[in-house]
Amino acid sequence: MCSRCITFGMFLSVALAGSTQAQSIRYVDDDAPSGGDGLSWSTAYNNLQDALSEALGDPSITEIRVAGGMYVPSVQTEPGVPRTETFQLINGVTLSGGYRGCPGGDCTSGDPDELDIALYESILSGDLNGDDDPGEFPDGPSFAENCYHVFYHSEGLNLDETAVLDGFTITGGNANNDFTVTSPHSYGGGMYNRYSNTTVTNCTFSANSAYGRGGGMSNRYSNPTVTNCMFNANSADGGGGMSNFDSDPVLAGCAFIANQAVDFAGGGVCNLGGSPTFADCTFRENQAHRLGGAIFNYESSPTIIRCAFSVNSVWGFAAVGGAISTSNSDHIVGLLLFSCVFQSNTASTYGGAVYYEGDSPWTAANCLFSGNAASTGGAVFNHASAPTLVNCTLTSNQANAAGGICNHLKGYPTLVNCILWDNRDRDGTSEAAQLYEAESTSPGMFYVDYSCVQGWTGQLGGVGNTGSDPLFVDRIGPDEISGTDDDDLRLLPASPCIDAGDNTALPPDEADLDGDGNTTEPIPLDLDGRNRFVDDFATPDTGNPSPEVPDRIVDMGAHEFPFCGDGIVDYSEECDEGGIDTSTCDADCSFAECGDATLNVSAGEECDDGNTAFGDGCNPYCRVETGRIPTVTGWGLTVMLLLLLTGAKVYFDRRRRLSSA
Repeated sequence: MCSRCITFGMFLSVALAGSTQAQSIRYVDDDAPSGGDGLSWSTAYNNLQDALSEALGDPSITEIRVAGGMYVPSVQTEPGVPRTETFQLINGVTLSGGYRGCPGGDCTSGDPDELDIALYESILSGDLNGDDDPGEFPDGPSFAENCYHVFYHSEGLNLDETAVLDGFTITGGNANNDFTVTSPHSYGGGMYNRYSNTTVTNCTFSANSAYGRGGGMSNRYSNPTVTNCMFNANSADGGGGMSNFDSDPVLAGCAFIANQAVDFAGGGVCNLGGSPTFADCTFRENQAHRLGGAIFNYESSPTIIRCAFSVNSVWGFAAVGGAISTSNSDHIVGLLLFSCVFQSNTASTYGGAVYYEGDSPWTAANCLFSGNAASTGGAVFNHASAPTLVNCTLTSNQANAAGGICNHLKGYPTLVNCILWDNRDRDGTSEAAQLYEAESTSPGMFYVDYSCVQGWTGQLGGVGNTGSDPLFVDRIGPDEISGTDDDDLRLLPASPCIDAGDNTALPPDEADLDGDGNTTEPIPLDLDGRNRFVDDFATPDTGNPSPEVPDRIVDMGAHEFPFCGDGIVDYSEECDEGGIDTSTCDADCSFAECGDATLNVSAGEECDDGNTAFGDGCNPYCRVETGRIPTVTGWGLTVMLLLLLTGAKVYFDRRRRLSSA
């Protein structure tokens, strides 16, 4: 009997636990009637604040699910000031949007828990009157009554990573209070964080504004984690999309599109102090007045990994850094760029892609600069700094002076394993158009080794350099416009840049590009994610090996020369499944097709005699014909012998590569 009591007690405990867990979720649907208790979709709250208020007082509530619709804040952080109405996240609670809910009150025609943030857009709006006119953004009269912040996380809330916002569109915040350092209501129209380390994922910040910093989001002494979010068409004096003040946010998979810094810096992001990290992010069509079309850094040490910068710009007097502008003093660890692409960015004055000033060093590795433009320094303008560029490709950048890199005022750039080709100044594509020293009275110096520089004269010294054509696959692409996405700046087989780099120059893999946890090894991958240490047996080694890798030498430029079997489909390949036969791809990187004279058992072939005829022992479906042995004579025999010899070479070459790797 006691055993039965225990069994029943256990059952009751499980049942009660399941009931408690079910009640830990609250539901919000703007189509729900008033008076709901939020315990289910059929009795959902129709006001998001009701669910937040309950969760604030009930620690058992861990999630709030919100159906598609429009939600406006209703709680004032300053009583009697309507524009301080705002939402606030809660530690231990995930606020999730994008659910189907019960449209029109109908909970039966579909699954209310169906999640699709695009189809069922959950909008958190600062438009208190519901009258925003997009044509008046950001400071027209229809935005005048909007709340200062859609989310306001002030000092004292101390939010941590368990305060989660997932799957919402945040719009209409207007932090337009008079701009002072102490006024929070001029920062962060979409979200304001102070001493808060929230988690934000799968969200869109759109059409938010700030008179000061951070139209979309402002972080002060905060380290939020932001993933898969879009910052689109936000506006501020500085940091149109986001501003960070002494903060270390981590952003991954985010996009900053068409944000604007109207009177200062950082169209996409403004970093003032701190060490933010950006990985796999896109910055496109952002604009700033004067400094940093996409990103501005002041006394800041950002790490930027696998990010793409295109069509960003700065305008106005002395406007610098079409994509990135940085100003750091000597005690700051500088900018770190790993495997980034800069295309078609512009600055009216200096640094079409990157402008850097200050005594601190900075590093760019595996980066591509193409089609950028400025008055001086089409790709890069370096002022009094000592950058290191390793395995970078700079091509088709333009300026009146220094289409490639301009060095100014005792800067000491180091370039190793780089390609500078077809960068243009007013006089053409000479060496000076690739690398230019602007200050003749107190000149700095370029240190150039194992690099390919158009017009190379040898006057800059160094070892292992060449002025021969790097032989890109297709520098201008099918659209015949350089600096666009269809350009193929990989190397052709006869390129002098293959196996011509310096293994010892590769910096440590601080960004852990290969994800193996080893951040002290030399950078192991190129811009495409290929192995850096690959030997092309058809090319003599002219570069410098290292004790760690004595038999394989890196190439010059951002792209390592491709080979069949590296898992990436290149210009000369139809497919690439790692150099082995699969159901769709032969080991020689051609499509698996019956009749191609390549036997591929993985594709279901029993034979392949190079044709699709009946009667020769191998039928048109590459099956052995019953009672016949496939025969090959004449031309077919010659082809088969050649294929056997070629296949043997491919096989043993691959074995050598694999054993070397």
